[in-house]
Amino acid sequence: MFFLPQVLPTIFVVNKTDQDLENIFFTIDDYKAKDPKIKRIKCGETKTTSIYNKGYAGTKALYLYHYDKNNVKHQYIIYDQITASYCNNIRVLITSIDKTGSLHFSVTLDYDNIRTH
Repeated sequence: MFFLPQVLPTIFVVNKTDQDLENIFFTIDDYKAKDPKIKRIKCGETKTTSIYNKGYAGTKALYLYHYDKNNVKHQYIIYDQITASYCNNIRVLITSIDKTGSLHFSVTLDYDNIRTH
């Protein structure tokens, strides 16, 4: 048995709120592909997605965004220094949603999902 190296960043999204979350998107500055989307994350659940970051020059920002019940877009910087060579895991731990529909979360870069998940 052999293992293939990880070539894209994997984003682990952990829902620690008291409600299900829907349509969580990720994008990078000047992203040319369809934004990766997590369709639904149940309360207490973890879902993953990857984002294609190859072929981009320089340092970019990685964003998470979603739309609230009034269809207002909320966008957050997850990592402000992603490069084409970055291929580690990122964990986004969502802890709550406030009255305005904004998410409250923490981010762990270089997340080791084998040891800490």
